[in-house]
Amino acid sequence: MQSGPDVRPALRLSEGETGSKPAFYRPELDLLRLAAFLLVFIHHALPNSAGEYQGLFTPGVARVLSAVASACGYGLCLFFALSAYLISELLLREKSRTGTVHIRSFYVRRILRIWPLYLVGIAIGLAYAIIRGPAEDLWRMLAYLFMVGNVFSVFRGWSANCMTHLWSISIEEQFYLIWPGINKYLGKRGILICCAAGIVLANVTLFILGQRHADVFTTVWANTFVQFELFVTGILLAIWLKGNKPGLNIGSRLGIVAAVALIWFVSIYYFNAFGISRATSGWALMAGYALNSAGCAGLIYAILGMDVSKVSGIFIYLGKISYGLYVFHLLGLLCAKVLIWETHMPEFAGVLRAGLGLLFTIAMAMASYRWLELPFLRLKANYTWVPSRPA
Repeated sequence: MQSGPDVRPALRLSEGETGSKPAFYRPELDLLRLAAFLLVFIHHALPNSAGEYQGLFTPGVARVLSAVASACGYGLCLFFALSAYLISELLLREKSRTGTVHIRSFYVRRILRIWPLYLVGIAIGLAYAIIRGPAEDLWRMLAYLFMVGNVFSVFRGWSANCMTHLWSISIEEQFYLIWPGINKYLGKRGILICCAAGIVLANVTLFILGQRHADVFTTVWANTFVQFELFVTGILLAIWLKGNKPGLNIGSRLGIVAAVALIWFVSIYYFNAFGISRATSGWALMAGYALNSAGCAGLIYAILGMDVSKVSGIFIYLGKISYGLYVFHLLGLLCAKVLIWETHMPEFAGVLRAGLGLLFTIAMAMASYRWLELPFLRLKANYTWVPSRPA
């Protein structure tokens, strides 16, 4: 183990290359990041209420379409599970190679990766609140700044602010607050005990909220303990795989993806785990989120080890900038809505809003990655013990 400050230049190696400290980078996971973003984007671009479809479809079809649009919201859970998988994999490798987890370096890396764009997002949210209101959103953005945005949302609900979705960063940062220390000071058995405790805590919370018929779209969805079940999913997957990649053929991968689509639909349609209504029961919520977690694990497992040599580089690139895509997508949809309203084309409004919103989002994310995030990512490499994705 090196002595002195826990800072060193990162090694730019791909996994499998010779070298004392090979890098861990799997480009197929960038495709999964892109897929997670697109699911979230579709969730916000399409109506989630069955009532909004009933003018065009029968009540049964409207309910199915509403469930599909709602299920796309699980893209956020996929982000959580994937983040936990990658962070756990990197921490496990770091501890294996150096004998410890360098907590200071971990937090510097996370700050350099998350905070520059996050602070820009909060600034945009504050400007929106000042110009458009309500005044309560000023307090909302302050809560986001102190990483308790999800707690604020549990009690006050959502807002029309174009940065209201950044509450999810609060949960991500809460996970980062505790996980490196657990990896540093506990062995495998201790980590597994913590994971078991996390699952129990999540399900007890789900049961209590379900029995109280809590609003699943706010009170349940933004609850830290509920979403920690998704982080535990990613952690357990990293421990189980032990750095290995599944050797699946394309048919098996597609079969898993189809199965995930089905169980996510069941989670929404039958158990109402994430819809615009109240929980039916604690048992239903527990079952719904168990299916949600299984789906996230299935998608990560299905994509790991996939050959991406024939995949267009643009999709890998869009996965690399998925953080910016996520931060800016509601702003992109808002800009598209304003533009479409000015062109007076109501018959094509929905399609145009989604298409233009996606283009605006990509443009803003590309600019953010090039001129805001990339300099910090290069600086982040100086605090990296297990080099991962190249900037």
